[in-house]
Amino acid sequence: MVTRIREASARELSDLAKVSTPSHNLTNMTAPQMTHFHHAVNEATILTEPWTIILIRAFAKAAMILIHEANDFLEFGLTTPANTGHDFQESMRRAQDCVKGLWILGKKSDMARRSADTLVTAMKKLKV
Repeated sequence: MVTRIREASARELSDLAKVSTPSHNLTNMTAPQMTHFHHAVNEATILTEPWTIILIRAFAKAAMILIHEANDFLEFGLTTPANTGHDFQESMRRAQDCVKGLWILGKKSDMARRSADTLVTAMKKLKV
């Protein structure tokens, strides 16, 4: 039961990361539209959250759970690197959403940026 709660929470956090980060290319951000906010905050609503460390921990933990889940699909499921299944791809996509959230938080926190870098390295190992 605890495992199911963790998996559901990881999916919900990846959804939060997805809706609170810019949907366009991160290297081509548009100019801020609200002048009363700092330019970094205008780039993504996620940066308006005052509890940055909580989000960093939550997104990093969710990404780790999703990466482990993707790894389990490769090791024990029907998924192989040459023929990726939907479940493997879904886990990797959700992990990527969490990493994107961490990358945006990395504009405020080195810890978030380093966590994102570490998780990207782990994801690359699974993609082979």
